[in-house]
Amino acid sequence: MPELPEVETYRRYFNRHALRKTIRAVNITDSKNFPGMAASDIERRLMGGQFVATARRGKYLIAYLEASTSQIADPFLGRRSKFGVGRDPVGKPEIESLELHAWELDHEPNDLVESKACIAIHFGMNGYLCFTKSDRRVPAHSRTAFLFQDGSLLHYINPRRFGGIWWVAELEKFDRVKNLGPDALSGINSSRLLQRILGRSGQAIKQGLMNQKLLAGIGNLYADEILFQSSIHPCRRPASLKPEEWDKVFDKMKSILRQAVQLGSKMERYPATFLLPHRWGDRKCPRCRAALRTLSQGQRTAYYCPFCQRRRRRPFHNDDNVV
Repeated sequence: MPELPEVETYRRYFNRHALRKTIRAVNITDSKNFPGMAASDIERRLMGGQFVATARRGKYLIAYLEASTSQIADPFLGRRSKFGVGRDPVGKPEIESLELHAWELDHEPNDLVESKACIAIHFGMNGYLCFTKSDRRVPAHSRTAFLFQDGSLLHYINPRRFGGIWWVAELEKFDRVKNLGPDALSGINSSRLLQRILGRSGQAIKQGLMNQKLLAGIGNLYADEILFQSSIHPCRRPASLKPEEWDKVFDKMKSILRQAVQLGSKMERYPATFLLPHRWGDRKCPRCRAALRTLSQGQRTAYYCPFCQRRRRRPFHNDDNVV
């Protein structure tokens, strides 16, 4: 599932390919996108407008819209576009690789926009964005595509159809966003604040890190990485952590998320000292080379090292497994 680094990578990709382009048409092939809206409403709100800024709230990509001030002269405007409708993908689409330019690495989201209207995108289990220069080839599993005045398209790809796209008139009133906790990368400025947020939770520390109502953006993979680099067992209770351990969790959370974003959230680029490459590789601890173990937490599988992440006060669960 795309987590904070992946969504931040998609946000920057969106900026490169969709900002300040006039929207000529929108093709929606999945009813989960823009739920409750008639086609005429979508056309009225989007066509002729432009995306002017983006932000990210946890795992949600937010794209702000500037409405059209005048109806542009375009034969496609005001009626449904024919691109991609009922067409099976043939061959490989003209897809630009999802790579980051160097200048994008320090670019921060811009929340200070005059327009409050926006779309909110969630990528579900395996969604992503795909830019094509024309409509000659349609990528597989394209659920919504924005056709721009220059003929290029930005596709929302979502094979398993989790997640979706929503029209949002006012972001702070959007239920899916207003109930989120502070953003793990931009909303937490100290280890003490992190301790106050997670410390009162009755959940294990890993489940607390993944609880989007407490802390937005972290999922199963990066929670494992943060705890591994902090030398903390995933089943420990937040109340058992000492102040110096909270300092370490805070520092590792920030550094891991920033490094993942800088590396384009591509697993093959991550250092060998990270736990993540070893989950699917040799399944050995990158520090001590012991066999990694797994356990089930909240319907998710946690990977950890039994020696580098010892559990204090209590023995290991019987459901721990060597992998």
